[in-house]
Amino acid sequence: KLLQEHYFDAKPALEYTNEFELLVAVVLSAQCTDERVNIVTKRLFPELNHPAKMLAIGVTKLETLI
Repeated sequence: KLLQEHYFDAKPALEYTNEFELLVAVVLSAQCTDERVNIVTKRLFPELNHPAKMLAIGVTKLETLI
């Protein structure tokens, strides 16, 4: 509650439109900067914004896109 009072207008650095995108972005951010994650996810999320879509393309293709 104290943090919310002091940082009420704070916005996350990661860009996302749903909870799944946020989860993917957070996982990716463990390996690089938020700025780089936003570059990657901007390309990735228009087509792959749902778990089923990512599963459908397979790990190898997903790694290539990332």
